[in-house]
Amino acid sequence: MRLVALATADPTHAHWFVHDLLGPLASNSTRVGELRETLRVYLAEGRSLRAAAGRLHVARNTVTYRVKRAQELLPPTALTDNALELRLALELAHSQFG
Repeated sequence: MRLVALATADPTHAHWFVHDLLGPLASNSTRVGELRETLRVYLAEGRSLRAAAGRLHVARNTVTYRVKRAQELLPPTALTDNALELRLALELAHSQFG
């Protein structure tokens, strides 16, 4: 959370960072927000489908589907370039969009 606080010191730059890194996954629609939140929890749980499913109170197959769908919305290199930046963008989006 300290990293998120630091990253939000400049809200305009934080907003740009989230949209640049997440692409269409930065949309504030309810459905996309659900996909983004699932990806955030999945990564926070060390890519464990079981742990993410438990934390989100959904079936493991639901997590699998949502993570796959979220990955399809991300820019092509978002998952491979810098995991820390992706996690930070997801945390910022979580704090911005709720």
